[in-house]
Amino acid sequence: MSASWQYSRFEVRPLAVRGEYLELGRARWSNAAGYETTYLDLSEIDDDGRIVYVGRFDEDDFDSAYRELDRRYYAGDGAAFAEAGGLITDYMIAHNQGDLDRLFGELAAPDMRFENRSRSIFPDRSVAEFRASVEELSKMVSSARACYSAMRWLSPSCCVTRLDREAVGPEGERYTWARIYVGEVRDRRMARVCQFELEDEEAAFAYAEERVRATSSRLAVANKARERWDALWRAGRAHDVDVMVGCYAEPFEYDDRRRLRGNPLVDLRMAAERILTQYTEFEGRTLAVRGERLHLGWTRSSNEDGFETSYLIVHEVDEIGRFSYEGRFDEDDFEGAYRELARRYSAVEGAAFAQGAHIGAEWLIAVSRSDWDRVFGELTDPEIRVVSRSRRGFPDRSAAEFRSSFEELNTVLASSRVWNSAERWLSPTCCVGRNERRAVGREGEKYEWTRLFVFEVADGRCTSMCEFEVDDEEAAFAYAEERVRRAEHR
Repeated sequence: MSASWQYSRFEVRPLAVRGEYLELGRARWSNAAGYETTYLDLSEIDDDGRIVYVGRFDEDDFDSAYRELDRRYYAGDGAAFAEAGGLITDYMIAHNQGDLDRLFGELAAPDMRFENRSRSIFPDRSVAEFRASVEELSKMVSSARACYSAMRWLSPSCCVTRLDREAVGPEGERYTWARIYVGEVRDRRMARVCQFELEDEEAAFAYAEERVRATSSRLAVANKARERWDALWRAGRAHDVDVMVGCYAEPFEYDDRRRLRGNPLVDLRMAAERILTQYTEFEGRTLAVRGERLHLGWTRSSNEDGFETSYLIVHEVDEIGRFSYEGRFDEDDFEGAYRELARRYSAVEGAAFAQGAHIGAEWLIAVSRSDWDRVFGELTDPEIRVVSRSRRGFPDRSAAEFRSSFEELNTVLASSRVWNSAERWLSPTCCVGRNERRAVGREGEKYEWTRLFVFEVADGRCTSMCEFEVDDEEAAFAYAEERVRRAEHR
């Protein structure tokens, strides 16, 4: 028997696990004579802990071994997460292969955000900024490989993962590092990633649990129109003219209200081809949804020569989810876009709540303008009591005290915009809204707040308001439902 294939030592270094039954490792057999063999070893056990599957792969065939690990997991005890899980697998493999066009095009949502809650110096980043950082890191190493060594799904679209990365520098130096990531998938695209230090597991799970609550919310900023919006931008980034054209009904209403209007829209295909010829980078962000059919977004298109265009855009979809209306508004005409969103909602889906929706929209527009005479004269009942159930420490306030708090805040702000990104009307007079505020301070510093408000109207005015933290949605709806019951009893 040849000594070259008699081995006396066997080692396995775990690389990744899935669930309770699957493990991928690097196996190494060797003997005292210096002979050795290494390969990737994938094992699966049954409920009794007995091995029911062994898969062996060449050491340089990590992608195949990793894909088989995930395939078996999502075919078994990870079946509930298979759709998003397949995307996560493709995402990691594309990353290892350096296929950045696929990674940040096909597999990433146009408005994907990469958040940083670790001690890394990187700030939060957009898709383009995240890609630039990946490209920069790739130039610093000769090879790199990463994998999700462990993962825990909290919902069919959100998971917490441990990512281990190995890299070799240009002089042969070796690097290893590990982080925790929270990943969210939407429409088979990576929609959000947040990075944590390895020892911050508790914070990572708390963040993920909050994201799960947000996406299962009755005030989620998502609907059929949002889904079509995402599909449009995926197609634009992929330069897929057919899909772009297919997002629109035939015919559809085109409404350009910008001061400098674009070319007349005569042919959808020609328009899409022209856009893809003029611009190479596309960004989009959802600002608000109403019902299932309406979406308000911000978009920017740019190219390598520095040319860019940005504007607000309102979409309405038809019964099968294609755009039947598109309205374009200047970036500084938020009032016009927000009014059109409210008007269209009140005309069809929200017809039963039309008066209240109109008052609510005008109230927020007047607040954004700092038009306090209109807010507290025309649009607010003088006898209103503003109730606080949030953690901000404000007491309940009268109309005069509420106005004073707004005026005091404005002394430290250069500009502010306030709107509801989502609304749920429980009756013609009572609404729960997800309220967003974006502001810029006197020194250019930026602020963002999100709160929930229960908003009540009567006789063309706001008559009652109660504030809640964004994570207290259950309490906000319970409060609103009680207010509706009281009103019906009266």
